[in-house]
Amino acid sequence: MKQIILDNAIQLATKMHHGQFDMHGVPYILHPLQVMRNLNSNDQELNAIAMLHDILEDTEATVELLKYHGMTNRIINAVVVLTKAVDRKFTYAGYIERIIQNEDARLVKIADIEHNLSPDRIQTITEKDVFRYKKYSDSLIKLRKGVSK
Repeated sequence: MKQIILDNAIQLATKMHHGQFDMHGVPYILHPLQVMRNLNSNDQELNAIAMLHDILEDTEATVELLKYHGMTNRIINAVVVLTKAVDRKFTYAGYIERIIQNEDARLVKIADIEHNLSPDRIQTITEKDVFRYKKYSDSLIKLRKGVSK
């Protein structure tokens, strides 16, 4: 059953991210695939969370669509926590604090940031990249500790 959930998550992410590209022109679906790979886990639901971690934020997908495709409450809850746009009152620091409260989201966000900080994802370093690198590096330290504040 859980393998079917992962298959559904991969298919849904592929469909919803179709036609999207990262800032370097690489098909966006490769990012959630790499995040899943970075987890190095056999936990099918955790891998599904990795595949879907940007879906509510970057596509027209909804929680109802996730339910329709058989995603469990565990998967949906973590994906919602990982979605910045869920609650606009949160600062980025507040967003990270919220993620720390959900172990699945915390593990996926660590894998996500590790991929985002990967040197092969940055071709030319701009001032914006330096700021983002610092923000992500600081967040990664907090997430790895797994302790709020």
